[in-house]
Amino acid sequence: PSTLRHEVFTRRGGLYFGIAHLLDYPAPYGEQMLYRFADFNAGRLASRNAAFQNAVGVASGRKLDLDGDFVAHNSKSDAPGQTLAATLSLATALGLSEGDIRAQLAAGEHSASFDNSTLYARAPLRWPTENRAAHYRAPWCHASFCKAPRSRVG
Repeated sequence: PSTLRHEVFTRRGGLYFGIAHLLDYPAPYGEQMLYRFADFNAGRLASRNAAFQNAVGVASGRKLDLDGDFVAHNSKSDAPGQTLAATLSLATALGLSEGDIRAQLAAGEHSASFDNSTLYARAPLRWPTENRAAHYRAPWCHASFCKAPRSRVG
């Protein structure tokens, strides 16, 4: 008799549920399946997050770990993580308060809604709408696949 555990942990079940996991969530990558595979290994939206981290790192002049984590989850101190600290250093250029940045990073790390946040809209990785299709690949590149474009805030 087949059990749920047996169905999930067989080759057939792994393929079935793995494919569902890859395809059944909103991601901003369009037809760029490469980034969904990266997300499958690193966590949902990790490619988008790593591209955001790269852009913030370039704009702030700080070297960041492009790990897809916006907030330091296992920190024993109250010190901000690398991504938060770098983004906070850009607060004036982004026109956002420290509280806004903290809240939007915390809420957006694992959520597709980050794409609609004020912080993301003002981030240095954005492309003009008319050029987005031509340059779609670059902003979403995970560090292991390519380098995100160098941009400046403003």
